[in-house]
Order: sequence, then structure tokens, then C-alpha cells
Amino acid sequence: MSGKIEAFLHIDVESNKNTATVVERLKEFKETQKVFEVSGKTDIVLIGSFLNTEHFNNFVDNVSAIDDVKNVESLVILGEK
Repeated sequence: MSGKIEAFLHIDVESNKNTATVVERLKEFKETQKVFEVSGKTDIVLIGSFLNTEHFNNFVDNVSAIDDVKNVESLVILGEK
């Protein structure tokens, strides 16, 4: 899917929960371009593509509703250099 809005989502998973299960669920969304399990302050980084801000907001709500997701922080890409 190639949309007008691209964003990174930093996703935190509840302690002692399986991050891989959340990653598999995230891969099911057509908006998901790439998903990475990472070390550091967050557990998962997702790159997504969206048609408009409403579509993006709905996606963030859907990700937030996944079991074991504790927090979602979004970073909208303003431009590529």
C-alpha cells in the first residue's frame, strides 16, 4: 500500500509478554510496510503507509487495541533527505 502519509510507530509491549506474537499481528495489517523488534527504550518499530490522517488515526487505535500492547508513539515522516 502506498499512501500519502508515512510514519514510524514505536510500540511498547507489556513486561513478560511475547513480543513476537505482537509482531505477527502487526504484519497482518495491509498498512504495515516493515516491522522490527528492537532493543532499547521501545520493543517494536513499525513503518506504515496511510491514505490520510483519519486512516492513520484509526490504524494507531487498532494497534493500541492489540493484546499486550502497552503504549504506541507515532512519528509522522515529514520528508526524506
